[in-house]
Parts: sequence; C-alpha cells; structure tokens
Amino acid sequence: MLSSPQPKSLIIDLEVVPGKANQPDRIFMVGALRTDTEEEFERKVDKDLSSALEALDSLGLGANFVLGHNIIDHDLPILQAQAAHLALHQLPVIDTSRY
Repeated sequence: MLSSPQPKSLIIDLEVVPGKANQPDRIFMVGALRTDTEEEFERKVDKDLSSALEALDSLGLGANFVLGHNIIDHDLPILQAQAAHLALHQLPVIDTSRY
C-alpha cells in the first residue's frame, strides 16, 4: 500500500510577551514543524532572536506554505515587524483559526 506524501508545510507558533508603550512584542519561544521532513524546531529565545529566526527561516526552505493557528493576526505580523527579510514571508499562508 502506498502512503500519500505529507504536504510541504512549515507550521509555526510564537510565544510572546506583549510590548508596552513604544516597545515591540518580545518573542521568548519559537516553535516549528516541517510535516514532510518531520524536522522539529523549538528554541527558547533569551538574547539571540536573530539566530533563532534565521534557523526558523532555514527550516522553511522548500516548504510550499506556512500553517498556524491565528498566524495571520498574531505570529506573522510580529515576525514581519521584527524580521521582514525572512523568506518565509513569501509563502502562502493557511490560518486554522479562519476555518
């Protein structure tokens, strides 16, 4: 019996502390999963946010879309504000909170 291939999705979840006044939201945990390769990424962010986000972006190379819950209104705007250069911003998005 043939198994169907897994979609090439990058599932993302950010944990943040909301910013105050003119301070941006602070990302303190980044989690991700590639369903097709079964690669997992989880990193607590203390100081080097850029390194964590570059690793997240590398995990997304070859993905066909980004998937997450409330990703359009939460995760992606935070990523866009703090790392607009990430290639994952070019991928189509599926937000499970909208279905």
